[in-house]
Amino acid sequence: MTRKIIVTDISATASEKTVKDFFLFCGKIKEFELLKEETTDKQIAYVTFERETAAKTALMLTNAVIGDSQISVRSADDLTTNGADEVYDAEEEISQEEKPKSAIFAEILAAGYQLSDHIIQKGLEYDNTYGISQRVKQWLQTLTSNLWDLDAKYKVVETITEKATVIDAKFAVQDKVKYTAAFAQDKANMALQTPIGKRVASFYTSTTKNVADVHTEARQLANDKKAQREASVEAIEVAAQ
Repeated sequence: MTRKIIVTDISATASEKTVKDFFLFCGKIKEFELLKEETTDKQIAYVTFERETAAKTALMLTNAVIGDSQISVRSADDLTTNGADEVYDAEEEISQEEKPKSAIFAEILAAGYQLSDHIIQKGLEYDNTYGISQRVKQWLQTLTSNLWDLDAKYKVVETITEKATVIDAKFAVQDKVKYTAAFAQDKANMALQTPIGKRVASFYTSTTKNVADVHTEARQLANDKKAQREASVEAIEVAAQ
């Protein structure tokens, strides 16, 4: 299967950054070109991904909305998306391409793009058909195991908790700084079994989700990001005082 896709019917008002950012949710992009279509007022994009599985995800996104127009996505060689994901060499972290389709679609929605329920359902069916990759399961297990090993030696959990408590007592900024400390890195957040970490881990590994669950996760992701931004601003303001 090709790693290259062709995207048509892109709104003339959509910027190159907006279109590219949208497809970066599918995975790393090797080449990207956005051009004005000759016969219409739309734009056309040629996107080449580093991995085939990223192209598979992108091909599910026909009728997604970028700007004020529904896009069409097809493979550069018109091959289908059937088949399991390719096998990758072991890496320290899972890549965007290796995430469940439902998780990728939740991230796209959280970023403010529009996906129809039909697209989301296709992602859920893909996850249900091929299951959650062993790579994701191993990553989550390793993440938890490694952090607890570190905690036994360096008291990671205790240190983060104490730091949040001390800052809160000193500056009375309460949950925002605590949130910043607990969310210092995604790995720690996941492995420390915080409420957010538990939710993300559960969402990644469950194949019994429905469309409403994806929308709910998208809203929670958007709220998490908003709280993160607010906490960062608050922490900067506190530090400047």
